[in-house]
Amino acid sequence: MAQIVLIDTGTKREVNNIGDIVSVHDDDVALGGSYQCFKIVKVPGTAKDAVALINSQIPEVKRVFKSSANAGEWTDARPEEKEVWNDNGTWRELAKPPKYQANLAITEELTNSLTDKALTDSSKLSLVKASVSSNLKVMTENQAEIKIVSAEAKIA
Repeated sequence: MAQIVLIDTGTKREVNNIGDIVSVHDDDVALGGSYQCFKIVKVPGTAKDAVALINSQIPEVKRVFKSSANAGEWTDARPEEKEVWNDNGTWRELAKPPKYQANLAITEELTNSLTDKALTDSSKLSLVKASVSSNLKVMTENQAEIKIVSAEAKIA
C-alpha cells in the first residue's frame, strides 16, 4: 500500500486547498506526530506507483523563449523566457506555479471504495486517478494562451 498525505482542515492555509497532495510514502513509513493534522489516504501499490498515477494527471510544462533578434541573427541580449503548460494542445502561460501540483478530491464514495474488499486494486486505482486533478488547470492566473512556434531541426 501507498500512503498519500493530503492537506486537511488542520493544515489549510491561503496557499493550499483541502485535498492538495503534499507527499506520497510507502506503507512501511511511519507517519506520526507531525502528520496528525493531515489526511492520510492509503491506496493499493507502492509509493512509486501512486506518484506515477498522480503525475499522469499533471499537464506537460516547458520553458519557451522569445528573442528580439531577427531569425538567423546573433545578439548578446538575453531572450525573454516563460514557462508554459499544455492544456490539451493549447499552451498557456504558467504565471503562478501552484504550491502543490495536484489535488485528490476525497468523497465519501472514494473513501468507501478504497476500503471495499470486493473491488480489485485496479478498480480502486482507477477511482483514485479519476479523483486527482491538476491545481495548475484551475488557477485563473495561468489561463493566458501563448502562441508557440516549435523549433524544427534543419537537415543539411
